[in-house]
Amino acid sequence: MYVFLMRRKVTLHGPATLSVSLPLQWARKRGVKKGDELDVVEQKGGLVISANEPITPEKKMEIHVKDVDNFLKRMFFVPYAHGCTEIKVTFDDKKVINKVENVLEMMMGFEMTEQGKNYCIVKQVANANGEEFEPVLNRIFISNKAVMTELLELINSDDYEKLRALSLSELTNNRLVYFCLRLLTLQGYKDPYYTGCLYYVILTLEEIADDLRDICTWIADNKLKLHKSVAELLYRVTVFYDEIYKLHNSYNQERLVSLRKQIIDFYTDVKEQIRHGGKEAIVLGYIMKIADDISNISKELKYETSIK
Repeated sequence: MYVFLMRRKVTLHGPATLSVSLPLQWARKRGVKKGDELDVVEQKGGLVISANEPITPEKKMEIHVKDVDNFLKRMFFVPYAHGCTEIKVTFDDKKVINKVENVLEMMMGFEMTEQGKNYCIVKQVANANGEEFEPVLNRIFISNKAVMTELLELINSDDYEKLRALSLSELTNNRLVYFCLRLLTLQGYKDPYYTGCLYYVILTLEEIADDLRDICTWIADNKLKLHKSVAELLYRVTVFYDEIYKLHNSYNQERLVSLRKQIIDFYTDVKEQIRHGGKEAIVLGYIMKIADDISNISKELKYETSIK
């Protein structure tokens, strides 16, 4: 999202009423018309003018999927996250319909509204509410944390079916992730300065969910018993994740510096374990990737307490 600085001339109406004009594009997007009431809040030496939630402009697209072998989920997830309101899908193989129905489960507020011999239409049927952003983002953080906690309990239990089931948590995470990305695209964040930062944070949280999924499936498929030292590294990265979640909600410079130092030491320990090779090296690679993602999230925190 871009933030535009616009200058407006102040006009005097009557003996004491000062007014400025509203940007036409902003007013149209929110359906503002003569006689409407707007909220005006004094904030940080300025004024914030707000109206209703933006009206989602129609944004239609059409894609052709020859058959199920040419079907990719991202063909739908990306337009959805970018604010598309309607997608017409044409195909040669009717089995594509089943794929579309499955992917719709990940697209909150969308349904299949029309179906023909060689096409279907999926469409937005409910507007996204900006007030849902913070709670849903919080659920993404907590979802990853829950998977980490359960993974630590299962890694040496020989219950490989539970590990495979745990890997499916990533699907729920995807649903929340793309919904948040869509909200940021359509409405931005309440503080526009952080819209881009949060978009990156959410994508990175999705990467962490993918890595946790892959750890679960790798251990289950290979029936691994992790060495105590590897399990300890997984526990440490879980502690890092818990700390970045706390820092996201409440920034603290001392804790951030401490986290960074711990992650640097952690890299050294993981690399030492990787040198021993074996199937556990794959798990160690995923663990190091999660640590990298946590470190990257730390670069996008709201440093509000240090900004004067």
